Amino acid sequence: MSSPWIKDSQLPGLYKRKCASVDQWYVKARQSGVQQPRTVKIGRCDVLNVKQARIEAKKVLAQLSSGLNPNDLKREAKQQKDLASEHEAARGRTLQEALDEYLTLKEYKPKTQRDMVSMINRNFEDWLDMPLRDMTREAVQDRFKYIKRRVSKRRSAIEE
Repeated sequence: MSSPWIKDSQLPGLYKRKCASVDQWYVKARQSGVQQPRTVKIGRCDVLNVKQARIEAKKVLAQLSSGLNPNDLKREAKQQKDLASEHEAARGRTLQEALDEYLTLKEYKPKTQRDMVSMINRNFEDWLDMPLRDMTREAVQDRFKYIKRRVSKRRSAIEE
């Protein structure tokens, strides 16, 4: 048997639902442009009194009438937050961790892998323990200019 929905006496669309653990406030209404009614949880009855629930319900009803589904907005906000924290965690990795992960993405021939690791160690040995977030665009550009000058000097010394 499903738990009963109790209509609010003053605000159409606001409901109190008796749940097993705690009672909850909900809004049930049609979203503009959508046939199916939407159900949006507002909060727990022990946290929000009826006056606060009505205020929150009016906000939700306004969003639904303008064609926005608050459930979708919450889901998108959570996805954005998760993505941002994922990016931040990735930026906290060191260059060595990024290199190790890169080498597991594809099966390289042993010599190719040795050459890649050797090149990184030769050119970025002092950066291996540095978090990626600390590597600035300018520092990377400076390092590549330095590598280019060093290789150019070595080639001209060999040609002489």
